[in-house]
Amino acid sequence: HSCIAYLKTDNSFEMSGTKNGETEPDRKQTRYKYSPAHQDVAVCCNPNAGRISPYFVQNSWMKENKTTLVATLLMPNILKTTMNGSNIQIENITEYPFKNNLKFKITQSKPSKFTIKIRKPDWVKKVKTKEKFKIENDFIVIERDFSTNDIVHVSFDVEVQIKTDNNGSHYFIHGALLYAIPINANEIAG
Repeated sequence: HSCIAYLKTDNSFEMSGTKNGETEPDRKQTRYKYSPAHQDVAVCCNPNAGRISPYFVQNSWMKENKTTLVATLLMPNILKTTMNGSNIQIENITEYPFKNNLKFKITQSKPSKFTIKIRKPDWVKKVKTKEKFKIENDFIVIERDFSTNDIVHVSFDVEVQIKTDNNGSHYFIHGALLYAIPINANEIAG
């Protein structure tokens, strides 16, 4: 099953201290070992890995000032906050990155005027919404009076892009998705 370990290889078959169970004569280190209590190895990777999701989610929304909420990550999520004495909840209903449609369902204790800024990825060819908006520093800025129950729809037009990697191989991008075929490789000890 899945686990986090110090200096772990991808797709490990064994987590007993050697690299995938290989014989290591005169071994002086205890890397490649699952050690949640850190009896043998460093005390940074495992606890930090347990905080990856909270760190990621906590930054999906930010307050820029007293009247601006910023959607920095376009994932499904729910923000609950207070602004100008009003309790505000914004639910981002989306299948992003598989579909490029965002539905921000806004519920608040009283109508209020505020600004929503939504990050616009570089690959967006056109922003589609019925909202009056402007683009500032790659953010879609919508400033208006929001009712107690309101909805903001935003979608992105994208095109398939053909990219070339450093080895001259091609891959495809559609929005946030990258399509590539795995390549055969041999590990060379170094």
